[in-house]
Amino acid sequence: MAKVPAFLETIRFRLSLAFAVVVFAVGSLAIAGVFLQQNSELDEPVIMTERQFTIDENGERVLKEVIPEKELERVEMEQLELDAYRRALDQLRNASFAALGALFLGSFVAGWFLSGWALKPLRSMTSLAQGITGSDLGKRIGMKGPKDEIRDMGDTFDSMLDRLEVAFDDQRRFVAEASHELRNPLAVARTNLELALYGGDEEEIREAAKIAHEATQRMSGMVDELLDQARESLPIVANDQLDLAELADSVATENRAAASQRGITLEVEAESITVKGDALALRRAANNLLANAIRLAPEDSTISITVNPHNGKASLAVVDEGPGLTAEERIVVFDRFWQGTNQEGRGAGLGLAIVKRIAERHGGYAEVHPAGPGSRFVITV
Repeated sequence: MAKVPAFLETIRFRLSLAFAVVVFAVGSLAIAGVFLQQNSELDEPVIMTERQFTIDENGERVLKEVIPEKELERVEMEQLELDAYRRALDQLRNASFAALGALFLGSFVAGWFLSGWALKPLRSMTSLAQGITGSDLGKRIGMKGPKDEIRDMGDTFDSMLDRLEVAFDDQRRFVAEASHELRNPLAVARTNLELALYGGDEEEIREAAKIAHEATQRMSGMVDELLDQARESLPIVANDQLDLAELADSVATENRAAASQRGITLEVEAESITVKGDALALRRAANNLLANAIRLAPEDSTISITVNPHNGKASLAVVDEGPGLTAEERIVVFDRFWQGTNQEGRGAGLGLAIVKRIAERHGGYAEVHPAGPGSRFVITV
């Protein structure tokens, strides 16, 4: 099968051809209508006769139809004019066919240039898109001119590039931060394993193995949090109907044993409010807040969990009596890998970032407020 030339498959060619065909069809219909109208007005000359009495062979008067000589001359002249008009129409018809061919060609050429002018911004977009790579998303079309459909497309393309650039930057930052955070415990584990492998007495080897084990446990927890963070970047696929009060009671029950080991009392004051969303994700967010509070709160203190309506939404708050946060820390506390300077046994710094992402995925937000000596963490969905 013969290969079709590339230009025959372009929108520019199809638009030009369509424009030429439409002009040709309209011109043909107009000329055909004119010819039909003119032909309908062409009538053969009518011969007018006169009645005259003549004398026949028997000498009797007879009434006959007689064509006057002047009438014959008139009819002959009209017939000559009619024949000349028909010949002129035939010549005009032939000229019209040639004109239609020229009109088709001219309209195709005009359509080619007009469509090229109209599609020029699209070619710019195509050229720009071909030059975009994962490492260079800073280019923009920046279309000017009237606010038409093509400019709307260009603005939409620029908006899409803005979102892609933010997503790629976020991804690169995430990988860089994750690599940085994993490098330290990995180096600790490797150093102590080398110590245990190549020398030292039994006590030193045990201590090195213990340190390496703790480092690998930290890396394992960090990997789990990284997987949670990646999972929370996906769009919501669940539309569960759940009661936040029941969720708060359930999360408190799950964490009550861990809290009791440190003498911490968990109090739940929840108003029954039904929300729509991802039940597992919301449970993970509540668990992260409560686990974080249990880890940082002083022994023999109280942690309260409350659920209340808030501006047409529902809020779940966890209030602890821990070390609290400064104003500067409250600004960055939900950033990935952020860790407070006064936190002992701190994790990877991803738990609160996951909480914030879950709240945002549900059309809400996460925030923190001072609460006496401690903090009040709130998610609103």
